[in-house]
Amino acid sequence: MLKNLTDIFCPKIFFKIRTVYFSFKIVIFLYIFIYSYSI
Repeated sequence: MLKNLTDIFCPKIFFKIRTVYFSFKIVIFLYIFIYSYSI
């Protein structure tokens, strides 16, 4: 039961973290790109 529950929730949490990390990386990349372009 508990194992089954963690099997359901862990991938969701992992996917969420990965999505947040990926979008964060894109934002930083865009910020650096715009900053270097304006100089």
